[in-house]
Amino acid sequence: MKNRYLFLVLLFLCPGCEKYLDQKPDKALVVPTTLADFNDLLNHSDFMNFTPGLGIVAGDEYYMPKNGLDALTNLIERNSYMWEKDLYVGTTFAPDWRDPYRQVFYANVVLEGLGKIIPSDAEKQEWNRLKGSALFFRAWAFYNLAQLFADPYDPATADHILGVPLKLQADVNSRADRGTLRQTYQQIQSDLQEAVKLLPAKTVVPTQPSKSAVYALLARIFHNIEDYGTALSYADSCLSIKNELIDYNTVNPALVRPMPRSAENQNVEVLFHATAVRYGFFSSSLIFPDSVLVKSYEENDLRKTLFFHATTGRFIGTYTGRSPLFTGLATDEVRLVRIESLARSSQKQKALDELNQLVVTRYKKGTYVPITESRPLELLELILMERRKQLFSRGVRWSDLRRLNKDPRFSKTLFRKLEMNLLSLPPNDARYLFTIPEDEILGSGIQQNNR
Repeated sequence: MKNRYLFLVLLFLCPGCEKYLDQKPDKALVVPTTLADFNDLLNHSDFMNFTPGLGIVAGDEYYMPKNGLDALTNLIERNSYMWEKDLYVGTTFAPDWRDPYRQVFYANVVLEGLGKIIPSDAEKQEWNRLKGSALFFRAWAFYNLAQLFADPYDPATADHILGVPLKLQADVNSRADRGTLRQTYQQIQSDLQEAVKLLPAKTVVPTQPSKSAVYALLARIFHNIEDYGTALSYADSCLSIKNELIDYNTVNPALVRPMPRSAENQNVEVLFHATAVRYGFFSSSLIFPDSVLVKSYEENDLRKTLFFHATTGRFIGTYTGRSPLFTGLATDEVRLVRIESLARSSQKQKALDELNQLVVTRYKKGTYVPITESRPLELLELILMERRKQLFSRGVRWSDLRRLNKDPRFSKTLFRKLEMNLLSLPPNDARYLFTIPEDEILGSGIQQNNR
């Protein structure tokens, strides 16, 4: 399949390459036209199941000393870590922008292709699933782009702030302006609300979206924009379909990567499998988890050994069960969305009960002492800390920092100490917004972000 659709890949990577496009492609290089073709295209997990990774690099979960930064061959990683204003320094290598828009392109190809097919009764279910999947992938890509290349959502300003370009056509020569942030989120929600009507409740393959994954993503989105009542409703809908949790007592800590492998459907918590762009930053031997956070795990907390290597301190607890970082959707995150939403909706006891139900599965059997905190602010602080500990390196922390920085009670200044230099990133700083690659600005004429 990868070879069959090389024509599409080249078409996406080389818009405006007239000489190439003027040539008649080899018969093996076909544009998809059948349901089987579209299924193959959406199942291309090497393209469709990646998420941006620079938010993890720029966040507060990892520390890298100067010699580690100097060894990075990709300047965009180093500059993101150091919160430089100029991220790209002349390079056009920008997978955090390119890869989501490739997903959008593939989704649009499928949506337009399906629009040309009148399915038979026998094909209708598959036609619906493919359309729902394409809508999910497009919404997934737009949302991930908005976390880096658009400001945090505020309903009071969303009509006056730029969103991300909403590319809704497969034609690589068509242009899309940025529109407003409200329009970006409206498009994401519209795609997902249509997708949920078309997709099956669950899928056998975790790289494919399902109804439960749509609800999980909607819960994440509304949690991120601080509409906690709606986030709670979608979390409930997701967990009514799938709510399993791993008992960490059953996980083997002797394995190099202890967690069950999500892509092989061995991890019962995973709703949708995705991984972060594989930057050299993540594979470096000179990347260290935040020591203060690591020390916050109690002695009987199994995450202390399942997440972090006893000797090197490296993070080994990714839900992929392999080296790539898991950045998909899982029931533990949805439960934490529900717990925080309950607490913020003055349902403290329900929040407390659910928090204990989750955390007890992370402790050595018989050692967990239930949390009894009843003060609203202190309970919320505990919930936010559990969110940090459970969702470490899952790709949500950058969005959480942007969300929480709007509340003085939870805002945080980030620091980097590089030999004699101390760098800082204050709450709500302009550098929480990533600049768009310069070749995109030159090619499309869209407005650049101020960083």
